[in-house]
Amino acid sequence: MIKIKNSTEIGKMRKAGKLAAQLLDYIEPFVKEDVSTLYLNDLCEEFTQKHGAISAPLNYN
Repeated sequence: MIKIKNSTEIGKMRKAGKLAAQLLDYIEPFVKEDVSTLYLNDLCEEFTQKHGAISAPLNYN
């Protein structure tokens, strides 16, 4: 069954999408040979927290 989103839910999705795009723009210059994925993850986590968001898979069990 497809759930129809209301305007509030769509607004939240739009906000999350914009933040995800900003994160990709931010992290791109750091992605290069010999840079560890742990370092990239730490940068992404810092960016996400700075913007008041929580990564969806964080603390996932």
